Amino acid sequence: MKKLRKKLSEKELKADATLENKIAKENTNKKTPHNKSMSTGD
Repeated sequence: MKKLRKKLSEKELKADATLENKIAKENTNKKTPHNKSMSTGD
């Protein structure tokens, strides 16, 4: 169980990082609206 839990937490950490990146991008888009078209290209 511990090994499985560790793998899960690693996946969660990656998901958290992705979420943080998304939020950071959204925050930068709000500050600089001209970058919006660039981020939607992702």
